[in-house]
Amino acid sequence: MLRSSDGAAAPMNRRLLVAGATGLVGTAVAESAAAQGTDLVLLGRSADRLQRLAARLEDEHGVTALPLAADVTDPASLDHAVDRARATGLDRLDAVVSLVTGYRGRPLSVADLSAAEFREVLDTDVIGGFLLVRSWLALLRAAPAGRVVLVSSVAGLRGRPMAAHLCAAKAGVHGLVLGLSAELAAEGIGVRCVAPGPISRPGARHPPSPIAPTTPERVAAAVLGLTGADTEPNGEPVIVTGEPEWRPSGVPGPQSPFLEVKP
Repeated sequence: MLRSSDGAAAPMNRRLLVAGATGLVGTAVAESAAAQGTDLVLLGRSADRLQRLAARLEDEHGVTALPLAADVTDPASLDHAVDRARATGLDRLDAVVSLVTGYRGRPLSVADLSAAEFREVLDTDVIGGFLLVRSWLALLRAAPAGRVVLVSSVAGLRGRPMAAHLCAAKAGVHGLVLGLSAELAAEGIGVRCVAPGPISRPGARHPPSPIAPTTPERVAAAVLGLTGADTEPNGEPVIVTGEPEWRPSGVPGPQSPFLEVKP
């Protein structure tokens, strides 16, 4: 533990890994966490973008931000990132958050969707999520109460036309979260899922949808709310939409295991 100038022990900052840190929601998570004084490990594919983000967060918030370029679908790449993090003295992670997805946002009918495009989303979202948690698990175990949050989508709960690959992958993420939670809860590690609806982007026009768009900041707030040691490690998803009363068809209201973040 660091010590202040008078020799007293200074409290250690929380340490959070954000995978997909340079994406729209990933950046919102990193910015919100840094504003709360959380030290960060920033994971993504673009070293240049990660370095720029890390430098800005350190300059604006006085936290430590470690940029690590890695591919979540490549176990060797992830292992190398862990080694680089440990080489800096990182000895624990309080939480791991993943916002990585292989979905490119392009509507595709079943007839037009190729096996390669389907597989890319499954590999990135489901297998990549598993590999990410497995790679950093030892550092999560070193924390008093490690937390994992995987970001999914309401598409994995209710379906969406022209996006069978997205729906299948996000449903797989929900299953992965349930399996990891069932296994790791006994160690005090909580695994949860945030399932946002459509996310508004500057200048973007959203197609007609029964679900109102939400914002990156609201999704980030839901994600960070699940990284605290006092959250229940039960695998339940938190749904984040732009309207207060929406929930998947067939899911009851107050007794539902699905929790909502209201506007």
